[in-house]
Amino acid sequence: MVLSSIQKVLQKETEMAKAFVTGLKSWQTTLAAILTVVAVVIPALQLLMDGDATTNPNWNIMIPSITVAVGLIFARDGNKTSEDVGAK
Repeated sequence: MVLSSIQKVLQKETEMAKAFVTGLKSWQTTLAAILTVVAVVIPALQLLMDGDATTNPNWNIMIPSITVAVGLIFARDGNKTSEDVGAK
């Protein structure tokens, strides 16, 4: 039971490592994801840390933007084939 749980965790970590390497090979979409997060998170942090309890970030914009960024991290550039990024 414990061994199978450990194997599942290791398999998930391997999948995440492959996705990370794919992100490095698809630098254009990864860069778009990073820029999206920066453009959304920095203003939100400014609003949260301005000392005024009445100012809050617009969560209706932040959550979908971060979701898109996560999708972009796992996406492949349009000019890359599956073989180029190691998906096949």
